[in-house]
Amino acid sequence: MLLLLAAAVLGGGCASYHNSLTMQSLTLRRDYTQNFSQAYSALSDNGDYLIVLVHDVGGEKVANTGQVLQPAPVSPRQIMIIRIYWIPDHGTKLDHPVASNASVGWYVFGDRLDESAELLKYTGAGLVLVSENGGLASVTIRAASLKLATRRGGMTDPLGPCSLNGDIVAVVDRDRVNQLIQEAKDADAPGGSPAPQAASN
Repeated sequence: MLLLLAAAVLGGGCASYHNSLTMQSLTLRRDYTQNFSQAYSALSDNGDYLIVLVHDVGGEKVANTGQVLQPAPVSPRQIMIIRIYWIPDHGTKLDHPVASNASVGWYVFGDRLDESAELLKYTGAGLVLVSENGGLASVTIRAASLKLATRRGGMTDPLGPCSLNGDIVAVVDRDRVNQLIQEAKDADAPGGSPAPQAASN
């Protein structure tokens, strides 16, 4: 059952700019790859740099269309929020044991119509490098650590404590970043709000 859930949570999918991250389960001693279908970035009002990743493959199948929903294989919607507090110098070694400049929050929703009801939330920190050019942000994550912080409903943690590594190309879009961060906050709060309708591209 554990491996089946891991396959669902960490399954494949179309990812723009090949946005994929590697999670190494420290308990299972096994690597998993998670693709993200969208990635956005923005500078916050207080000077933090924000990266938000979304995995929403098949989300359009549960959009509120007024029709009766039919059973369909839909992988869990996921949002990962990376908050970079300071930008390391170019000479910073990615494998430095004490280098950490960013926090990470990873939300996995088991119920797309009520995200607060079925939720796994992982939190952690690590070293993240970012550079911006032409409306795109190139992001490198190295040696980040994650562990389960919240489990709600019938969700089961398929990973345990894990490390996180990968490279991302994100579109600079402050509005979308703010929308997704608010969605995650609403779902994480007690008695959180239902999920928003799937956005059309």
